[in-house]
Amino acid sequence: MKLPFFKKKKPEQSEVPMIRQQIIPKGVSPIVRPKEEIYKQARMRTRVPEEYMKIELSDKALKFLRAHNAAPDQIDAFALTDKFQEAMEKGLRGEKGGLAMLPTYFTAEGVHVPNDEPVAVIDAGGSHLRAARVHWDTGMPTIEQEEVLPMPGMDEPVTWTKFVKQCADLLEPRLEGVKRVGICFCYPAEATPEGDLKVLTIDKEVHVTGSKGKLVRASIEKELAKRGHEGLSFVCINDTVAAIVRGKTSVPPRYGSDFAGMVLGTGVNTAMYLPVERIEKLGMEADGTRMIVNMESGFFSDIPQSDFDKLVDAGTEKPGTSLFEKAVAGKYLGENCRLALKAAAQEGLFEDEETTKRLKALRKTDTAIIDKFATNPDYRDLKAMKDATDADLELAQHIILGVFRRAGLIAVCCVAALSRLSGFGRADRYKPVITCVDGSVYNHSFFMHEAITDGMQDFTVQELNIYSVCKGVEQATIVGTAAAALISDK
Repeated sequence: MKLPFFKKKKPEQSEVPMIRQQIIPKGVSPIVRPKEEIYKQARMRTRVPEEYMKIELSDKALKFLRAHNAAPDQIDAFALTDKFQEAMEKGLRGEKGGLAMLPTYFTAEGVHVPNDEPVAVIDAGGSHLRAARVHWDTGMPTIEQEEVLPMPGMDEPVTWTKFVKQCADLLEPRLEGVKRVGICFCYPAEATPEGDLKVLTIDKEVHVTGSKGKLVRASIEKELAKRGHEGLSFVCINDTVAAIVRGKTSVPPRYGSDFAGMVLGTGVNTAMYLPVERIEKLGMEADGTRMIVNMESGFFSDIPQSDFDKLVDAGTEKPGTSLFEKAVAGKYLGENCRLALKAAAQEGLFEDEETTKRLKALRKTDTAIIDKFATNPDYRDLKAMKDATDADLELAQHIILGVFRRAGLIAVCCVAALSRLSGFGRADRYKPVITCVDGSVYNHSFFMHEAITDGMQDFTVQELNIYSVCKGVEQATIVGTAAAALISDK
């Protein structure tokens, strides 16, 4: 007797195809809804339960913040994104009022980093001077002999000559067996076609006299040659370029439609790829090549200011300038929160008299301390909130969270503008524009990370229909600069 023939039932297909992105972390299903879960990789970075991440600001905190133009919902993200993009386009044309949009004469497309070749790296950052040796083993970077010192000129002015000698002092013990040296200079500088950086200014309240117009690479190379270290190959880039290179050498190009870079730490800056003909001020014809552009976006100043932004700005050396940086960067964010808490105390919003008294007297405090307190109100290093009532702890937390969310949305507008300017990120939702982000505020501040992650999803993806993601890349200045030294022919 023949058995009846049954067709094998085909398994039901998922309504959403598999997402092809390395940026999704281990533990997250590869079958996801892109518009809803493309940013889960950012969520997985935090050690805080997900339900804690959706704190709704209390009516009391919102009323206070709105009275000072400091609430997140008072930022017109569409208008601010347009302003950022307009400034970028003006800068590409070399017009007054635009961002610097500095050509770097550097590209890192189709790169392959060789194994087992050591590189000595020096990183002049916003608050630290770091040095290390880096080499790759089976495609993974290893950092050795790392040393971190305070950035010269933070506490008292130093000369350019002294700064260069300190860089050479740090590099010298790391030069044995090294043929290539990478220099990361995290201050405004104009790249030269020869691969050097000419200093425009040294900011972030760091004082290095006689630095304007100096060539960074040539100065350090000359100092090392005096000490008998000749025949070395040098690469000199800024931190946002290093962030792009770090991302591009760790994330295969097929996972993103394009790459950009951002540093959000002591200061803020961004960089992006553009075809050479789009940089109109260079007058180059289309030849199929692209170049990384250092945007110097920290100088952007067409920012809506809160009352606290204005107070922060007034206390800086150059009021009225670099308002984007002063609104979002770690150098200033803690002070912005301190002023907000102090104002709330002066307006009698806290219940406990002792808490009110201590907040009125609260002096300058670190952004990291503010962030840790907001993440965990039982954190004791914010001494002004010691023994505060639960209601007062919640109010302080919500005020800080409001300031961070507002700053995060402002940063999102900058990333949205560069994503839109690039022209990528619209055709394939599985291949977003990947902005590789380094810096202490982005990588270590829970609330800033949350604000940017949510802002990219809610505004850039949902409202602008641009598939764009911020991906944290730690140690970008050291590792990215080392990779740049290995792949450069200059």
